[in-house]
Amino acid sequence: ANGTSQTVAFTGLGWPTVATTTTVAQSSPSGALTYDEAVTFTASVTSSQGTPIGKVSLVVDGVTEQTATLSGGTASFALVAGALSGGSHTIGAVYAGADAATATYAGSSGSINITVATVPTTTTLSYTTLYPSPASQPAQTPMTLTATFASAYAGIPTGVVTFTITDSGGNSISGTGTLTAGSGGYQATYSYNPVAPAAGVAYDVVSITATYSGDINFNSSSSASGTFDVAGPQGSLAVTAS
Repeated sequence: ANGTSQTVAFTGLGWPTVATTTTVAQSSPSGALTYDEAVTFTASVTSSQGTPIGKVSLVVDGVTEQTATLSGGTASFALVAGALSGGSHTIGAVYAGADAATATYAGSSGSINITVATVPTTTTLSYTTLYPSPASQPAQTPMTLTATFASAYAGIPTGVVTFTITDSGGNSISGTGTLTAGSGGYQATYSYNPVAPAAGVAYDVVSITATYSGDINFNSSSSASGTFDVAGPQGSLAVTAS
């Protein structure tokens, strides 16, 4: 018989849809995470039939940050230091699904909750009195109080510094100022205008501390206390912001 050829069309034929499971894990560092640490997350997609292919996305607090192609059913995502602020975060992995040679893999997602720790800080108080030894300042003679922020971790601090001024009788007043960047780093400054002790008292001992409030990434901290004498006519303590 003479050879013949035929073209046969198959319609409505498709591969079975296979369910998948997607998980995400913090792979580096393996332990607690602090602000200003780089971090890597690994997404894994599995199924009961073969190894899923296609793309998976990393979602941080509901926002898609990166998308990668699965290799062997996994994909890694690296976030630079400081990408995650201090506090709680939801880290998700979303697999879009894909058609493979023998199956159609259904989409799936998974998530974890992590906490990013804030980092330590130090606050240093500095000032210069008119008379250095012993340290003393005449009443009604303004002087500048300076609080300097420091941390071993990179980043831009926000928040306020509270200056607390206490006399020898335990009476306290306070004022606040916002950190700003300058040649000396991040600092807050105030002009303190001391008012003299009560009549008949030669001088009063004034104690000052500076406390940084902290913010979403940086811990609060307080300076060591500074003390000096204030002498002059009758009055009470006062502080004014510069």
